Amino acid sequence: MGGIQLGAAGMNAGWWNPNPGHPKSKYHYVNEHGTSLCRRWQHLAGSIEQGNDLSPDNCAKCKSLKAKLDNTVSKREEALSL
Repeated sequence: MGGIQLGAAGMNAGWWNPNPGHPKSKYHYVNEHGTSLCRRWQHLAGSIEQGNDLSPDNCAKCKSLKAKLDNTVSKREEALSL
């Protein structure tokens, strides 16, 4: 999985693997402040991926919270367009 190489300051949100060498390591969705949605990780270095939200390699809690977040944003954008 390729991605953007950024540090925590000014970071984009996306999927990040905190331990890429470990075979059971999951990708966690980190916000623009570097905190994972599941609150288990703080991103300090490494590549961030955009998209691929349904990958089986993603943390289940992060996937669930990201889906809720995306749904809220969609509803807000829909309400603003009326």
